[in-house]
Amino acid sequence: MNQFPHDSPPTGAPMPVGPQPGHSLAIASLVLGILSLFFMFIPMFPAFIVAIVGIVLAIAARKRGNTSGMATAGLVCSIIALVLTGLVFVACFMCACAVAPWMWL
Repeated sequence: MNQFPHDSPPTGAPMPVGPQPGHSLAIASLVLGILSLFFMFIPMFPAFIVAIVGIVLAIAARKRGNTSGMATAGLVCSIIALVLTGLVFVACFMCACAVAPWMWL
């Protein structure tokens, strides 16, 4: 006969601790958020792609219950990189229009 009904551990026993759900997604979103900040200074399209993937991973990590700061930091870094990359793209386009306006007619 089993001394613990329903195969539950005895009261007062420590519960096994595993990794927090979405932990790998949070790490990946943080890494991609930081990389997108660096990719902003090279041709801009990789920064857009990396930032969007970082945002998606951060949101997925938070939906899976990850409450650590890594998912939030990845989300914030990716959003900042996406906004700054957009501003750099608009600034470059405006400079190109000012230097050679006949190319855009």
